[in-house]
Amino acid sequence: MNLLAARLGTTVMGGHQVVANLATLCFMLPLSLSVATATLTAQAIGAGDLQRARHTALVGMRIAGLVGAVTVLTLWALRGGIARLCSRDPAVVATALTLIPYLAAFHFFDALQTVASFVLRAYKRAVAPTVIHAGALWGLGVIGGYLVAFAGVWGPPRGIAGMWLMQSLGLALAALLLIGFYLRSPRRPTGSVTDAV
Repeated sequence: MNLLAARLGTTVMGGHQVVANLATLCFMLPLSLSVATATLTAQAIGAGDLQRARHTALVGMRIAGLVGAVTVLTLWALRGGIARLCSRDPAVVATALTLIPYLAAFHFFDALQTVASFVLRAYKRAVAPTVIHAGALWGLGVIGGYLVAFAGVWGPPRGIAGMWLMQSLGLALAALLLIGFYLRSPRRPTGSVTDAV
């Protein structure tokens, strides 16, 4: 997104960078939760307690949704002050504030899909998350973002907001597919080398 956002000028790039930095900061919470959930799930699998593994995985996903929602509400409540802390340029702050609603959706779905993908890896299922991420994030997110931002798909070109919109939709699709794949997949981890790669 940074490479494409650079085409839109310094003000837009500045506002985008403020929101992208916030997204990175917020991501540390679900990333930590994902590592913890995957570790505990893998320990339960290793101990042969598949019921505890499933319980741990589902609790981790629920906590991810809760943490994502609390983070989003906090960002929304403090959005003006946070944007002004990141930049003194009123135009950059204004641009960042228009992107905060997209960041809210982006972060919530990012939290869910991150935990779900880590849980699948605990079950030695890494091919499906890779394929889902490639399709959802690169296909819908990047290519779709380019088309909405610059080519005028779905109305006039939306610029940086179109890119954030499509990335948020890509993460929502990834979260839905990863959680669905986990819920419908066999409970036992696969033993083949190709599934673990």
